[in-house]
Amino acid sequence: LGYCLKLTKSQINGPEVTVKKMDELPEVIKNEFIDGIKLTVVAIVYMIVPAIIFAILAFLTGAWSKISVFVGYFTNAGINAVMSNPEAVVNAIPNAVIVDFASSAMFLTILGVILMIVFTLLLEIATAKLAETGSITDAINFKVVVEKISSIGWGRYIVYAIIMAILGIVCFIIQLIVSMIPAVGPIVSDTIVVSFYIMFSSIALGKLCAY
Repeated sequence: LGYCLKLTKSQINGPEVTVKKMDELPEVIKNEFIDGIKLTVVAIVYMIVPAIIFAILAFLTGAWSKISVFVGYFTNAGINAVMSNPEAVVNAIPNAVIVDFASSAMFLTILGVILMIVFTLLLEIATAKLAETGSITDAINFKVVVEKISSIGWGRYIVYAIIMAILGIVCFIIQLIVSMIPAVGPIVSDTIVVSFYIMFSSIALGKLCAY
């Protein structure tokens, strides 16, 4: 993680001076380790916030309670009844409860997908801000992150995100194919294919945010 952040930073702030002495390597490794921890903290924040929003909206809209009512019919019936005759348990559930469950489940699924996409896009730029400034505060400041996206251009950023998503899918397919090669397949797919995508995406992010 720390090395990826270093790649992104090199595209935004310019390359750092090359390490020439072996005794400087421990300091470099330590800095990359610290950067990795910082990035992990930022990523956790960008996972916790949408989870909180999801839980609050699920509670306020009554979706949780409607799903709980539906699940309650199965828990009240008992595991033996559910395993032996699940059709009878389902038939005993009122249609209104099933409709409420289906609509609530669909709502929460759509909400979850939207939150995941939005905060993944925000996390990408937050990573770039962390690489640029080294500050966790800047990276988790949503206003700063949104302003950075605005300076890049929302259209340009969305096109970038789509291209990287397609590239990720292609790399994933290649990884699956390569991993099928006996003995060396899994090693090659993890060390070459995955590493290529991670490093390429880190550099691409830096170039995107450098302008």
